[in-house]
Amino acid sequence: MRNATVKSDALCDGTTSVHRGRNVPGFFGLPPGRVLIGSGVLLLVIVLVGTAMLVIRTRDETLSRAESNIARINNVLAETLDRIFQSTDLTLAAIAEDAAKNPASDYWNGQDLRALLNSGVKQLNAMRRITVFDAEGRVVNSTEPGRLMAVFINDRPYFFQHRDRAGLGMTISEPLQSRSDAQWTFILSRRIEDRGGVFLGVVTAAVNLKYLSDLFAGTFPEEGARVSLLRKDLVMLFRYPYLAGAQGRSMAGTPAYEGILAGKVEGSGRAYGTCDPVERLTAARHLRKYPLIVNSAVPLATVLEEWRHFAGVVGTASLAVIALLAGLVTLLYRQMSRRAATSAALSAAWAALAEERGRLWSVVDASSDGFWEWQVASGIVDWSERCCALVGLPAAGGVLHIDQVFEMIHREDRDRFRSSLRRHVDSGEPFDVEARWLAVDGDIRWLASRGRVMRDSVGRPLRLIGANTDITARKMLNGRLRREGA
Repeated sequence: MRNATVKSDALCDGTTSVHRGRNVPGFFGLPPGRVLIGSGVLLLVIVLVGTAMLVIRTRDETLSRAESNIARINNVLAETLDRIFQSTDLTLAAIAEDAAKNPASDYWNGQDLRALLNSGVKQLNAMRRITVFDAEGRVVNSTEPGRLMAVFINDRPYFFQHRDRAGLGMTISEPLQSRSDAQWTFILSRRIEDRGGVFLGVVTAAVNLKYLSDLFAGTFPEEGARVSLLRKDLVMLFRYPYLAGAQGRSMAGTPAYEGILAGKVEGSGRAYGTCDPVERLTAARHLRKYPLIVNSAVPLATVLEEWRHFAGVVGTASLAVIALLAGLVTLLYRQMSRRAATSAALSAAWAALAEERGRLWSVVDASSDGFWEWQVASGIVDWSERCCALVGLPAAGGVLHIDQVFEMIHREDRDRFRSSLRRHVDSGEPFDVEARWLAVDGDIRWLASRGRVMRDSVGRPLRLIGANTDITARKMLNGRLRREGA
């Protein structure tokens, strides 16, 4: 904690005395009134400078914490997309292998292959349909046969790629409009070939952009947030929220994407939007197994919303302190002849100022987050070193069972914390709880806990990633301000 103790001999001892009808000089021979006014101005400057330093430091810490959070969540989103595309790739590979083993037209047009396609699309929530095309680009089977049986793709670039290049693997097309329903999508596709490498056709999966939209919106619910999925050639596959003309647009050459194009951007930073002059915190991540990039951005104004509220509270408190100091200086100036009473009042004012500034600094020093991860099936909770430090645990004690975590929560808040966590896991209700925790040293600390559950492809909860923020100082400050305002 930082202390702001200002001591002025002029205010304590430089009073005006009457001795044989003459004024006794004050500090360094200056008139006591000037010493008093000068000291008061100095104190006002100290309060203003200290307040500005506190607000600036808190802003920097808020931005730093937000950049880390955006990068972390963007990385989780990239891993999720990697798993989605890998599952699709494996499904398409299995269908292509089955079709290659049974090249007869009766099988390709039959119910057995359609049952395999339907089974695959049910397992892939992110895909709208799966379709098999023959070597001429004609639909031969699909999960939506009524719409597609008259569709050809022999003019699509991804069809050319598979026809002309054996062993290409799964390709990802540019955004396109479906010829069956005119909806926008992009296509994941694999080549079908016999054992001799002869091209037999293509199996495709059309991506469900509504699924991606819901996934991105749930991952970054902040107002004004944007999430983009691009190929490595910086062709925009999908953008949330939807922006007309964005899909299929190449972002190469735009300032916000130059670093990504050079392959140097993977992490967080700041950039202005390509479609508006809004400054945002951004995070970019290349998918590990596929030539895709996920880029997330949150407006700086949204990130700093809570900080602005904090700065308003601190500014109001500082103005109150300044007003108090001005009143004290005026009162002391009028009561200079009562030296003893004046010295006592000034001492009390210095102590109050030091305590007030100390509390304000403690808010900043306690603002770091601690992160944790709960494995739902095993009940194991892994805490970061900072998370352990918030409740006084050693860093080696960061692996706990969820029941041990509940025991550290104050009994009056435990059921509310547990219920909120369960509702989040069961129904997706936001998990954001403020509760009292019992520290190892016996102290009670207020922590704000928030997190998000990660699920498998069928919606089962796998793990919950979250953060704890020490808000003890804020609770104390808010309580004091309410009492002063009462």
